Amino acid sequence: MSNEKNFPTNHNIILSIKLPLNSTIYNDSDPIANTSKQIVLLHDSQDLLNGVIEELCDLYNREIIKGNQIDSILCSIEQHLVNKKQKPEEIINLCLNNPIVQTNSIIQNILAYCYRYGKWIKNDNDQAFVHFQKSAEMGNSIGIFGRY
Repeated sequence: MSNEKNFPTNHNIILSIKLPLNSTIYNDSDPIANTSKQIVLLHDSQDLLNGVIEELCDLYNREIIKGNQIDSILCSIEQHLVNKKQKPEEIINLCLNNPIVQTNSIIQNILAYCYRYGKWIKNDNDQAFVHFQKSAEMGNSIGIFGRY
């Protein structure tokens, strides 16, 4: 099984386009400086998402090893995110809209369960199937057997 918790970041890209933002050069109307600020914010949010994804994968695996059912696992995920002052709905939406996360079979399982049970997202069995299928294509046994 591959290490699904390590996601590439764009550290080299950020460093290569870093612009000076001191008060004598930086101007809010400067589109290049604004773009630089946006890229740094995107980088920070990707780092945040990577950390959350790693935590969710670890938590999911621990809960599966304990033999917990998916309703208990989803409650554990919710409690973990709430304790971290993060909104589960926002994290799920970030996962749905992030191409890097699309290559993580564990997150695909979590997304499938969210769709299957209508947790933090509208219940949609077709989308649950799609995410289980993505997980299965990555060799994840839960995705292969579509355990739900």
